[in-house]
This record gives sequence, structure tokens and C-alpha cells, in this order.
Amino acid sequence: MVKFNGIFLTAFIVILSAALFIWMTSDTGADIQSTASNATISEYVAIGLSGNLSLSGIAFGSVNPNTNNNNASGNNNSDGQNSSYNVNVSTDSNVAVDFCIRDNYALNNSGNTPIANSNYHWADVNNSLANSSDPRMPGTDMLTTYQKTNNTDVQPGGLGYFRFWLNVPTAQAAAVYSNTVFFEGVKTGNAC
Repeated sequence: MVKFNGIFLTAFIVILSAALFIWMTSDTGADIQSTASNATISEYVAIGLSGNLSLSGIAFGSVNPNTNNNNASGNNNSDGQNSSYNVNVSTDSNVAVDFCIRDNYALNNSGNTPIANSNYHWADVNNSLANSSDPRMPGTDMLTTYQKTNNTDVQPGGLGYFRFWLNVPTAQAAAVYSNTVFFEGVKTGNAC
């Protein structure tokens, strides 16, 4: 019996030693390290033109020489007040936006004297209900370099409204005159 107990005792000690070894090494030998994780989200500005601006453009229609403050057709909707010329800040944008405006050159028709930018005026209206007697009429001269408008700090999903007027000089030749107007959206506070 002693031999049996010795074998039993030896086996019990071996098993106990193995269990103790496993228990002691299972929580030891591990090392935990950490590091910071970060991402910088870029500023994103996206703007779009109202249907009237993108499809029809700024149309003055048929105007006579020696006339001033000819309204563009979208200055007043059928209700006589709302401007349909607006630029919207996309809901995809993640910053507030200031609007800037310019054209590429004076209203032009090859072979005829252009209608100078000093005769082409714009005004930004802070809401769609500002009517054609807006105190900023006849507006600001169009330029070929960007100029910041008063439509500033427009939030994503917001709109900036515009109106346009044209003075036609005396003896301006009969023709169709055209140019391109550009709108730029910049993060509020940034230069055009």
C-alpha cells in the first residue's frame, strides 16, 4: 500500500505542479501597449444653382437701348417678390459658406461693342422675399474677378438669393450679347 500511495502521491504532485504551472503562466508573459488614434476631417464645400440659374441662366430678354435697371427674368417670380436666382449650400457640406461672384468678360457679341460690366449689376438678397425695390438696387457692378457677396455664413442646406439688372447704353447695336457668370462658395471667413 505504501508503494501505491507513493505512486498516487507522486502522480498527484505532478498533476498539481502542472496545474499550478498553467495557472501561473496563463496571466504572466502578456504585455499590453496602447497608442492614440485620430483622423482629421477635411473642410468640404459643395454648392449648386437653382433650376432657373442652371437651366435658363441670367436672362434679360429683349431690352431697348438707353434703358436702365432692366430686371433679369428671374428677379421676381409670378408672385412679384421671390427671386428664383439662388445658390444653395449642399447638405453634404460640413462648414458654413460665403458666396462670391464674377463673370468672364463684359456682355459680348463679336463684331459689336460689348456692354461693359459697369452696366451689369447684381445684388444679393438675404431672403427670397426681398422685392425689386430692395435698397441695394441697382446693385454692385459685375467684375471679372471674384468679389464676396453679403450672402455669408450660409449653413449647409441654406440658400443665397441674387438679383441682376442691366443698363443698355444709347445706340447699343441690336444683337444677342452673352457671357458667363460664376458663383464660388468658400468657407465662411475665407477669401474668394
